[in-house]
Amino acid sequence: MNAPGNPNEPQQMPQPTPQPSSRATTAKRTIVAVTAVVGGVALVAVGASATYAALSPMRVDSLESIVDGAASSGGEHFDDFDTFDDQSDVAAVPDADGPTGEQSYTMAIDGVSSLDLEIGAADFTLAFGDVSEAELTVAGPSADAWKLAVDEGQLSVETPNRGVSCLFNCADGNHTTATLTLPKSLSETGTLDADISLEGGALQATGSFRELDLSVDAGEARIDGEAQSAAVDVEAGKAVIDLAGVRTAEVEVAAGSAEVNLTGKAPDRVAVNAATGRAVIDLPQADYRVDIASELGEVKNQLSIDESSKHAVSVRAEAAQVTLK
Repeated sequence: MNAPGNPNEPQQMPQPTPQPSSRATTAKRTIVAVTAVVGGVALVAVGASATYAALSPMRVDSLESIVDGAASSGGEHFDDFDTFDDQSDVAAVPDADGPTGEQSYTMAIDGVSSLDLEIGAADFTLAFGDVSEAELTVAGPSADAWKLAVDEGQLSVETPNRGVSCLFNCADGNHTTATLTLPKSLSETGTLDADISLEGGALQATGSFRELDLSVDAGEARIDGEAQSAAVDVEAGKAVIDLAGVRTAEVEVAAGSAEVNLTGKAPDRVAVNAATGRAVIDLPQADYRVDIASELGEVKNQLSIDESSKHAVSVRAEAAQVTLK
């Protein structure tokens, strides 16, 4: 038997279990939360890449199965598809014999009276030369996915949308260059209309146009030659225009800059609307009737003014710098 304890001896109380401080608990919770978020982002990236890799061959396999099935049945299934009866809505097929990473397209230009160029993430050149049909040469990623087509008298060029394939795999050096060469006859008559849009990269064009419409969302565009009318819209980036013979010109700048140099006879009408950014308009020597309205912007007018002149220039500048000279 154990001897009874001394009633006068102090009793030892049980010690409470130490609890983590609120600061340490908060730190641990923060680390766990951050780890979960990073892991979730990684899973999304892996899932997107895997989905794209899985779906891309499926589309090709599906197309091949359709073609093989139609061929085995004597081609009767092809009756369900539209066929091209004439030159309308015809797309060029890239030359399979071209070097790796380089493709060539050709297209007849009979009846063509206008151009529609939609260029993105490439260095593009439009030229007129000693060729009998439209020739498009592309070098770089997705060179075989460009579109050169003719539809109801309009020749169009469209760059591919790299989409998901470029979301996680856009290595440095993925640079695309392209040159569209058209017969000189299309430029010599001065009756060709051109609608050009640039969404990144660079564009260089030289030629004679009837109506020229340029839109720059990003990148830098440089166009020189002749035109009867010109419309330049710069959302961002830069446009440098040097044209002769322009009768009417419209310049809009949301951001970025536009440099427009008009030569030859003085134009009948020039309209400039600039929200932010910079616009420089260089006009032929003449007297002009000038109308200027500026809110927070700055307009420098170096033109010779005559209120009775038939050559009219109007400027609207919100918070931009506009120079007339």
